[in-house]
Amino acid sequence: MKSAVSLMLVFAVAAAFCGNLVPSGSWTMERDTELNGAVRNSENSRTLSLELTSNEDRFFATYSGISNDAVMLGRAYTSERHPGQVLVTFTQYDTDFYATFVGHLENGYISGTWFTASGNSGDFTMRR
Repeated sequence: MKSAVSLMLVFAVAAAFCGNLVPSGSWTMERDTELNGAVRNSENSRTLSLELTSNEDRFFATYSGISNDAVMLGRAYTSERHPGQVLVTFTQYDTDFYATFVGHLENGYISGTWFTASGNSGDFTMRR
């Protein structure tokens, strides 16, 4: 138990000094419904606008420009073992829709995969 508390304290201190890992503001998300490691322009792809509000390693996002009340809550993780690499995860909550997104932040842009509770999946990218 003592080591778990110490580890939590280390993460809290690191988060206090790391700044906003995923910057606030307008982002564009491109996503498709093919799980193949890349977003391809096709009838199964879609481009969406998001507004992010971040605080240190956590963020809140909503869609903009479309009628969708979904809320996304996310977090960015860093590792001393792999400096410069940032893992980003977020979950989209809606009335009856849940999706999880997992990706890496590199050069100001996030790329990864998404999965829904109903079994759908695909790839996504996000950029400012």
